Parts: sequence; structure tokens; C-alpha cells
Amino acid sequence: MKRQELTCLHTDQAGTLWCVTAQGITRPLPGPLPPIPLRAGVYRVIAVPENYRLITELYSSLIGKETNATLLVGSPDICPRQGQDAAQILSGLTVLSVHNSLCNTWHAMNSHSYNNFLLLRAQHERQTADQLEVVYSNHHLRSVFQFLGLHQIELAARLTALIGDPRWYINPQCPYSMDRLESYFGLKPSQFRATWNLLTNIAIDSRAERTLFLWRVLNTLPENNYIERELPKGGTSFDRKRRACRLLLGFVARNWLAEVLHSGYFDPYKFFQRADARDSYISQFRD
Repeated sequence: MKRQELTCLHTDQAGTLWCVTAQGITRPLPGPLPPIPLRAGVYRVIAVPENYRLITELYSSLIGKETNATLLVGSPDICPRQGQDAAQILSGLTVLSVHNSLCNTWHAMNSHSYNNFLLLRAQHERQTADQLEVVYSNHHLRSVFQFLGLHQIELAARLTALIGDPRWYINPQCPYSMDRLESYFGLKPSQFRATWNLLTNIAIDSRAERTLFLWRVLNTLPENNYIERELPKGGTSFDRKRRACRLLLGFVARNWLAEVLHSGYFDPYKFFQRADARDSYISQFRD
């Protein structure tokens, strides 16, 4: 079988687009779009904010061409960027093997991914409220946030951007576990306790900021929302807040995974303790 030609692309902090081919030739490219012949082969890009425009525009260009091309988008954790320039990042991307971990750290772009990165791009580029609303209306999480009662598009878009893609956090050994994603949002007991005791902290790290953002989203939901009603009676404020954050994050991520992988990631009969919440969910999403 003939090996498909590989092209890796990356946008540096200054907004310059760089390209490296399988032959190892790295060069900057003029313009926001890659001025290279779009041909059969594999394109790799890591999903960092600087590349959101590249990802969406490259995919829209490829999808409109009669070429047997695949755009693979990888987790930001694939290639650490700190202390590395574009040439070093691209050099690393060319030698990575993606076949054994495609569903976890790499994924092939499709219409769902495209709509997701359009939203991430709109949020990152601070597009107008009208532009953001148009993009958000086509995102598959819109109905999920509406079910929760989250109607502030800016918050929904920000939470979506913080997750990026829930497939990146799947542990192959425990594919249905949310442990990695919860840790990323600082929801492990020790992490959550550190954020809970913010007054004793000198600085807030990025993980704590993600935790606090979940708190902010919870505080914008209407009274007696589905998350609040799922909380058991009693318990400390710490335990109730942590459980609420886990429920919120799990509801969003599991519905997202059910959409992009398979329906087994979200079972309303297991997730909801209350029959009215379960029945309402089934009525809205399964009828």
C-alpha cells in the first residue's frame, strides 16, 4: 500500500503559518491559508488556539475538493510548546505515530468537529455576539446547555473551549471514566479543597481558574435546576459544591461523547437519580 504524504502545519504566536513536509523541509507560509496544493494525503495540526482559524479554514478547503485527504487534529498535550519554536513543534509532529491512539489524542475532522472548532475560534477571536450566536446555534452542545438552563452563550462557549474535546481525556484502560477530565478541572478532593481555601492561597493557578469557572456556571443556572435537584439532601457545603461541579461537567462531557463516539457514554437511567429529570431528558433528546 502506498504511504500517504504527510503535511504538518502550525501557527506560531506571531500569527505566522509554518509547514513541514514528510521530507523534513520546514518553511513559513504567507497568508492565513496554506498556499500549498491541496492534494491526497494526511494533514496534522494540534488543537491550540493559534491554530483554530487554520483548522477550520483548512478543513473547509479540503472538504470542497475532490481529494482523498484527511485532516487529523491532535490534543494540545501531544507536543509541549513551552520553549519550542514552530520548527521544533512541527519536527515533533512529523515523527509521531497516531494509529494506536487516534480516538484519544488525535481525531479526523468531520462536520461535528468542524462546528466545534468554529465555536472555539469564535470564542478565542472574540467575535461579535451575533457571530458567536450563529456559530453556537449549529453546535451539538447547544441543546445540552439549554436543558440545564444555561442561556448565556458566552459562558457556554467558554466551557466548551475549556474542554476542547472530551475524547482527549479518555483513558483506554477505563474508557467510561471521567477521572482525567475531572482532574483537569480540579475536582479531585485535594484539588478542590485547595480552591475552596482560596483565601489562604497566594496565587490561583489555571486549574483553579477552571474550577472557579464551573462555580460561575452553576451560579447562573436557574433556581431548582436539574443539577441542584440531583444533589442529595444534607452534606457539607464543600461536598455539595464539588458534587454539583462533577455533575455539571459529567453531564456536558458525557453527552458530548455520546454524540461524537456512541450513545453508551450517557445513560439517563444511570445519571439521573430523579425520575422527573430522567423523563424530561428522554422526552427532549430521545423522542
